Amino acid sequence: MDCAEEVSLLRRELSKVTGVFDLRFDVLQSKMIVEFNPAKVSDDSIRRTVKGLGMEAELWREEAAGRPPSGFWKRHGRSLSTLISGTALLAAVLEDAITSGNLLLAFLTQGEAGGAPGGVRTALFFTALTAGFAPSLPKALQSLRAFRADMNVLMLVSITGALVLGEYSEAATVSFLFALANYMESWSLSKAKRAIQGVLDIAPTEATVRHGDHEHRVPAAKVKPGDLVLVRPGDKIPCDGEVVEGRSTVDQAILTGESVPVLKSVGSLVYAGTINGNGALEIRSTRQAS
Repeated sequence: MDCAEEVSLLRRELSKVTGVFDLRFDVLQSKMIVEFNPAKVSDDSIRRTVKGLGMEAELWREEAAGRPPSGFWKRHGRSLSTLISGTALLAAVLEDAITSGNLLLAFLTQGEAGGAPGGVRTALFFTALTAGFAPSLPKALQSLRAFRADMNVLMLVSITGALVLGEYSEAATVSFLFALANYMESWSLSKAKRAIQGVLDIAPTEATVRHGDHEHRVPAAKVKPGDLVLVRPGDKIPCDGEVVEGRSTVDQAILTGESVPVLKSVGSLVYAGTINGNGALEIRSTRQAS
């Protein structure tokens, strides 16, 4: 799960399952939270439904969060298929340039400057087409079986239409550009995941919580909204919250890139992972730490 389209699909199909009454999604962690009635539906049934949509699901384990998927193809398949598709398309254009003697025209006509493509060029076009659309084909077929006209189906129709018309270069180009767009989307999401994981990794694992006149240390993940948390000078702030007592500067560079610490006083918002300056703060947690 790595895009809004897949979230929408999962929400629509799982909402139809008897016994499922709430769904929440975290795209950055590829995480889906399903609340259901065990008497009416099992987690195995939910996994089968997800598999029927062309995706896979497994029970969430915190220790596995942020790890790359197992298997070479799952980790590198999309980038490899995009590379093969682009290389084959470029080779077809260069072969046409050599044949026609006009490099610029070969690029402008997508490898057809020398007229109808010969055997080598046709093979390269089909290689580019097959490699580029291979990762999306299973999803397109799943959508066709379910009578859903999503982006994968539309691309399949476009490519098929180009092939029927004998426009092999157009079919290969569309396939490569679609693969490139999907790869860039996946790369951007992976980059965002790594950035957020970096912030989570620097957040403190414990917090000092005050209950009445007593203070005690608890795991940061156990801090609940409304808890009063004490942050001493130089400490990392363990959770998002609002300052209710104290005054200090806070280094927020890890989140905002600001080079100068920001002054915080009563009513100011502070964020997990940022570093308190030379004053003590008491903050009220505004969200569940995680």
